[in-house]
Amino acid sequence: TELPKPRKLLIEKVKEHQIPVEFYHDLKHGRDVEIIGKKWLSKEFTETTERPFSYAYCTDTRPVFSDNSPLHNCTVLYHDSTFASDLEEKAFLTFHSTNVQAAQLAKYYNVHQLILGHFSSRYVELQPLLQEAKSVFENTVLAIEGTTFQISNH
Repeated sequence: TELPKPRKLLIEKVKEHQIPVEFYHDLKHGRDVEIIGKKWLSKEFTETTERPFSYAYCTDTRPVFSDNSPLHNCTVLYHDSTFASDLEEKAFLTFHSTNVQAAQLAKYYNVHQLILGHFSSRYVELQPLLQEAKSVFENTVLAIEGTTFQISNH
């Protein structure tokens, strides 16, 4: 995960309220400022910037749902999709995940994009795996060898 970027200062508004320059840093970092009875709230004089970019790689694993997972709000999640959903029991026994389980994780953790990979060699055609996953989590793509991805926070 990238480090969070400071909030963007609304420069015209801080000048209009004659906030001293030495307080800009605090406001940009989400801290309210008070001096001689005057209080300036960070959220009133700044706006959020893009959320930090984050990437997670989960393979050779069963799906894990946890409240304190670092996957929450992840920008990109690469997750194994070794089996289609009809082989969920086999996936469990071999410590892998299905395409639908990966999509359910992406939805649960509110990730931006899911990249499926690590497919069983039994699948010659991968589009059915993709379509089934997309029925649960739309922003899903396949990691096909040689494919490059443009990734953004939007």
